[in-house]
Amino acid sequence: MRAMWLLLLAVLPVCAFENPLAGPDVLDPAAFAQWSEGVEKPVDLRDGPRHVIYTRQSAPEWDGVRYGEGKQPGIRYLRLGFKAPVAVGTVLTRAGGALSVLRATATYPGRLDDDTQWLPATRLAGRQVTRDEANGEEYALWLLPPGTSTRALRFAHTAVLTDRTFHGWLGGISLLPERLANLAPQAVVGASGNIEKADKITNGSNDGTWQAWDTQRAADAPVISAQNPEWVLLTWARPVALRGLCALWAGIAAADAQTYTGPADRHPREAADNDWDALASWDKLDSQYPRQLGPNWMDFGRTVTTRAVRLRLTQVTGEGHPHLNGNTKGGRRTWMGELLALSPLAAADLTTAILPQQAKPDLGHPPIPVRFTLPQAGYVTLVIEGISGKRVRNLVADTLFPAGPNVVWWDGTDDLGRDPEAARHGIYAIPAQFVQPGRYRVRGLWRKQIDLRYEFPVYNSGNPVWETADSTGCWLTNHTPPSSALFLPADRSPNGKDLIYLGSYVAEGGHGLAWVDLDGRKQGGRGWIGGNWTGAPYLARDAGDAPVADTWLYAGSAWEGELRLTAVTRAGDKPVVKYAFDGGKDASALTGIAVRNGLLVAALPKQNVLLMVDAKGGRVLGTVPQADPRGMAFLADGKLLVLAGKTLLRLTMDDPLKPVSETLIAAGLEDPQHVVVGADGTLFVTDRGSHHQVLAFDATGKLLRAIGKPGKPAAGPYDPLHLNNPNGLTIDSKGRLWVAETDYQPKRVSVWQPDGKFVRAFYGPGQYGGGGTLDSRDPTRFYYNGMEFRLDWQAGTDQLVNVYRRPDTGDQALPDGYGCGGEPE
Repeated sequence: MRAMWLLLLAVLPVCAFENPLAGPDVLDPAAFAQWSEGVEKPVDLRDGPRHVIYTRQSAPEWDGVRYGEGKQPGIRYLRLGFKAPVAVGTVLTRAGGALSVLRATATYPGRLDDDTQWLPATRLAGRQVTRDEANGEEYALWLLPPGTSTRALRFAHTAVLTDRTFHGWLGGISLLPERLANLAPQAVVGASGNIEKADKITNGSNDGTWQAWDTQRAADAPVISAQNPEWVLLTWARPVALRGLCALWAGIAAADAQTYTGPADRHPREAADNDWDALASWDKLDSQYPRQLGPNWMDFGRTVTTRAVRLRLTQVTGEGHPHLNGNTKGGRRTWMGELLALSPLAAADLTTAILPQQAKPDLGHPPIPVRFTLPQAGYVTLVIEGISGKRVRNLVADTLFPAGPNVVWWDGTDDLGRDPEAARHGIYAIPAQFVQPGRYRVRGLWRKQIDLRYEFPVYNSGNPVWETADSTGCWLTNHTPPSSALFLPADRSPNGKDLIYLGSYVAEGGHGLAWVDLDGRKQGGRGWIGGNWTGAPYLARDAGDAPVADTWLYAGSAWEGELRLTAVTRAGDKPVVKYAFDGGKDASALTGIAVRNGLLVAALPKQNVLLMVDAKGGRVLGTVPQADPRGMAFLADGKLLVLAGKTLLRLTMDDPLKPVSETLIAAGLEDPQHVVVGADGTLFVTDRGSHHQVLAFDATGKLLRAIGKPGKPAAGPYDPLHLNNPNGLTIDSKGRLWVAETDYQPKRVSVWQPDGKFVRAFYGPGQYGGGGTLDSRDPTRFYYNGMEFRLDWQAGTDQLVNVYRRPDTGDQALPDGYGCGGEPE
């Protein structure tokens, strides 16, 4: 990547609009900092501020910089400092938020959260001067007061609670000492091709890179050249003063500019060749892909006053990046992300760059008034119907009107032949016909402006409930319920703290593997483990005295004919074994894994074997016959507990391929799933069948107690003391049991004391796409996937109170989207 940038720097556009930063040495890495949630900290980038700002000798990297990562909404800041004061009049940015600069009277490098130390910049947006943020795809040309000299730039982004991510992002910065305004958005834009998308050239947006305006010639047409150019035209209602242009994300290597000198009564798009005078030409232009901000400053060398400027595109950009290969179509395709028309302001106020609008001719109004009065401002929909009730015209729809008397005029025509999309493709003479003479009535709807406000989530234990950049947001996956739980002690965990890992089978969105602290606060998450789609339905850790070094845990899954056993290590995921089942998809199944001193055992029920794997060497040692194997756990002495059918076995593993089996529990189990061993030797088994409980046995297999109220999952009032399809389980450092309940009504992870006392539970999340219905008569009742939740709007909490329907075997399936259980598709 670094070599590629060196090549790009060699062909950077040269212009007379000179950057006031002579080189990267004027940047101050020590001042490069971010602020969020009350804390200032450095920006962790190896190349510091040069990563995102142009100097005369350097260009930014391709990806911009994030700042203010965090889990809370609100304002966050980014600061770039200079070793000496810099004269700045204009700042071009891609996104970044709102810009201000350090005042000359403030102490360098400036306190980020003290607005009194910072001088705000302004910009034109539409036809207004604003300080509003520029974010995402936006380009912004910021202007500072005359004579501004500063040692630091500050960018600010205010995140709101409903944002997907809270951080700010700055794509790039380019500085100029001159004060310049961009007049292009106030021009009528034309182009030699693809005219219906020409408005993208001046809309202030990057347009998703490849959705920008472009033009492509037929394969047998001549390549773009000075003799056969494409062109972009900017026309104003009156002459304007221009110093130059700036082309952003421009698919050109060479261009020349012309100014219109033809008659005032002739539109420039109809001008003859002798109506244009040459201004300047440039032959070192570049798309600068994949930079987020790639300016080509094009100085005319003088200020010109003109009614129109035509930029002729005479050579396509070079294909110097793999993503560009073939995109110029052999020199027949070019594009333009944005074109700025730069007007010098000197000491003038930015408002002087707002051009007068031409007065629209008074065309009168249609003859038929429709009058109504609103008690307060709101949105109105009006329709006109005949006496029979048949609608003849949709007059206005969801249109804002002020409080008091209002009037809408009707021209007496119906909706026959009308094209509601006409204005979008430039057709304004809409076909219509008059209604028949007679009596007509108007019906209307009125509403206040909707005040959208985030209150609280339902059926989701995440904080926040959406994914965040640090992966601590959302809860588990929105596809399948939790199926595994694993405790990692502080001395074996990535962050040096006790953690509970929770896994699910398939991850469509959210995290198929998540880890939380002992209070259930999420510390991180991952989508897929071991391959596409699969999460971590089975988890195990090596508690032996000779584990594989730097491996936190092992995850197992079976997916469409493939067994995926993966080591989650300090250096990232490492495949242990990808094992192809004989028989393909129909043979793929995994019901448990266990590991000790590098020996990983996987239960394969459809083959009726235990698969023995060398976890360090990544090889299969062999298989051991075992009927209906399920969950497993190693004992401290190296023996292996295996659930098999309705029994619990203890295997002596002196020779992994010839274990000696001993039955511990021959009765009492109905449909066991997993087993875990307590510090005192107590064996805990999740069992389903008729009772759905966690059963506790002593080391000899004697039943000690049952945890959870017995009974099959059933519709009716919800009881949090009942377990629904208990599956994976683990024991934390406080001796508490964490149980993953593999069920959709609800998805739940429950926590219990070893004596059976219920501690708490974590619910959700819902399936992808959300859903649910708020009771129209009682806003404290919320319905989702066959469940009813009671809402406390003051506390911002929810509680599951009823399950209305659970499908039984043989029930007729409901249509997609109406089911209450099973796979949410």
